[in-house]
Amino acid sequence: MKTRILLTLLVISVASMCYAEDETENITLTTYYPAPYGEYTNLETVDFKTERVEVAEYIRLMPSNTAPNLSSLDAADKKGIMYYDETDGIKYFDGINWQSAFGGGSSGLGNWQDMSGGTIYEASTDGFVLAYYYTYDACTSVTGYTGSNSDPITIRAKSSRTVNSDQDYKFIMMPVKKGDYWKVIFDGVSSAIKDAHVRWISLE
Repeated sequence: MKTRILLTLLVISVASMCYAEDETENITLTTYYPAPYGEYTNLETVDFKTERVEVAEYIRLMPSNTAPNLSSLDAADKKGIMYYDETDGIKYFDGINWQSAFGGGSSGLGNWQDMSGGTIYEASTDGFVLAYYYTYDACTSVTGYTGSNSDPITIRAKSSRTVNSDQDYKFIMMPVKKGDYWKVIFDGVSSAIKDAHVRWISLE
């Protein structure tokens, strides 16, 4: 007795093989008795690699409430892995973090995070930096920098005060690209810069 499983691979181009684009290749896998079941409903493959796969009808990613454990993989092998998160939809690994794909799930603004002036940060996602302070004194400013350098020097936003008067608030907001570094510098006599805040919000 034997059970036959017929797999139809639609237009699979392997580096060592060349097929016409409209050609279908059939592979028959045969299991011999005694098998644990008379027929198989699931078939798993390990390290199956191909240059391209075309699907005639649909592909299903099995829903999961936890991300796959990629600790055993090299950095190059992790990049591009996908799974379907039951809450956030399809996600892919970009080499550093899991990201939402195709605008699915709860893509949007993340949570506010309190940050510090004078500290350099690297953005793990796109997002916005907001910073403000108030002062009664002249010659104070707040400046936002971003860039690909680990100590960014490109000014993206700035607000300053040059004359003495009543209480005055100064505020900046700037976008930051994922992977860029950013910092906020408050400049002036420290006693003249009151209630200084730096906040980050991500685009997830």
